[in-house]
Amino acid sequence: MISAHFISADRTSDHYKLTGRPQIAVLTIIGVLFSGACSPTSTVDHDQHDSNVVPDQAIVSQASQDALEREVSNFCGDCHAFPPPQSFPRDHWEELVRDGRMFYLKSGRNDLKIPHAGEVIEFYRTLAPEVLEVGVKQSVKTAKLDFEKREVSIPEAPRAPCISHLQWYAGEDGFGPRLLFTEMVGGVVGKIAFEGREPLVSKFSLEKYPAHVEACNFGSRGIEGYLVPDLGGYVSEDHDRGRALWLHRDSTVKTRFTTTEILTGMGRVADMRPGDFDGDGDLDLVVGEFGHIESGGIHIFKNLGTDDQQRPQFEVQRIDDRPGAIHVPVVDFNGDGLLDFVGLISQQYESIDAYLNDGKGGFFVERIFDAGDPSFGSSGIEIVDFDGDGDFDVLYTNGDSLDSNFLKPYHAIHWLENRGQYPFTPHELTKMPGVARAATGDLDADGDLDVVACAYIPAELVGDVAEGVYESLIWLERTDEGEFVRRHLETALPGHLDLELADFDGNGFLDIAVGNREPSRASEPALAIWWNNGRVESGN
Repeated sequence: MISAHFISADRTSDHYKLTGRPQIAVLTIIGVLFSGACSPTSTVDHDQHDSNVVPDQAIVSQASQDALEREVSNFCGDCHAFPPPQSFPRDHWEELVRDGRMFYLKSGRNDLKIPHAGEVIEFYRTLAPEVLEVGVKQSVKTAKLDFEKREVSIPEAPRAPCISHLQWYAGEDGFGPRLLFTEMVGGVVGKIAFEGREPLVSKFSLEKYPAHVEACNFGSRGIEGYLVPDLGGYVSEDHDRGRALWLHRDSTVKTRFTTTEILTGMGRVADMRPGDFDGDGDLDLVVGEFGHIESGGIHIFKNLGTDDQQRPQFEVQRIDDRPGAIHVPVVDFNGDGLLDFVGLISQQYESIDAYLNDGKGGFFVERIFDAGDPSFGSSGIEIVDFDGDGDFDVLYTNGDSLDSNFLKPYHAIHWLENRGQYPFTPHELTKMPGVARAATGDLDADGDLDVVACAYIPAELVGDVAEGVYESLIWLERTDEGEFVRRHLETALPGHLDLELADFDGNGFLDIAVGNREPSRASEPALAIWWNNGRVESGN
């Protein structure tokens, strides 16, 4: 049985609650491709249904710009934040407005007062920049650590691999420490163990489009198991090919892994995390279904036990019906002894929410962050006590350049500081075009948390900019004064979707694993390890 829930927002408050109303399928007003930044839509009069509508200068000149902005804001704000004119170059707004208009018409809705198409186009063209100027911020300091880079090949990996996820697992399940990875193009799910600095690569399975991997054995002793969300396709679109999978060692043939389909027929499933949300002693799941436009949401899979073949069975409850879920990390966020989770929702929502366990089988939601721009380009979060004050903060990146096929001037790494109230206090640590992932760790072993970040920019967006201009891997070193010094690690065509920090070789210093997508060299393997040899005292 699947029960549907969705968020009802009180727009006068930062507090959000879940309601039990039946799910309403409404096409959101989306005006660009891929992960889906939004644009305003238009049409109301009969002439506006003509695809050849052009801006009417006379009408625009007679209208109050402030009044038009309120009208557009009220219309767009019914579903998402008002799209700022500065989000796209001037010449793109006419197409965006028309695309958004068509999405509204196809949605079947007719309850909103729709602004005049020509007025909306001219409004955005008047205020939008001619081009988006993306400043390329170079690190002014070289690294004070000595790194040795070693490339790691995956057997039978495709010629142009795509590492979608990396995660270090310390081996609490008795199977030893290992670096887990998923490779999207070849559909490889596997692990890397290390003997000193020698990588030992093994594969679990070939599973089409794996987006994430999380160690999970559902309490079965002696069984090595992994949760794997399957996107069901490489391109962002609505479909029902997404799957929630559990890969585990075969009970009869220990060298073989078996795939159990927990749930099929889903949209693009991007994340799965285990946790005992109802406190009954077994592992439930939170599943982030990215979807696209009509599909998507966040679900709790309540563990009902196993069937006669020892396969876990679940009851599915939809917690949030918004598309665009990227990450759903599990943590006791408010310290009340109940497991919560945090959701990063992209698409037109661009928000981070804390889903707090009410102890009665439900969740209430608090807004941690709202970008206020439906094309902000969220790319990832990490939950961490960043300032060491005993509560959880959020490390957040917005650098998705596939959402609208633009590099944005505000792609950056952010610390969202928990000061005991919602929303959190945002701090921009540094700008970084295309930043895809940031992770925290004490890289220089001086007792505080630093940040390492990587970037991904499709080759077609780099354009004529010479290779070596964009930094693809940086280290933000935290000083004793709490400031951050941006240090250079790698300058290349930014082709990294994910990274991980851990002491892979046990020498007391955190190393860096970096995954590749569309490598800058045809012979470049799927990932690389940056071995940390420790501080170089002569560094500046």
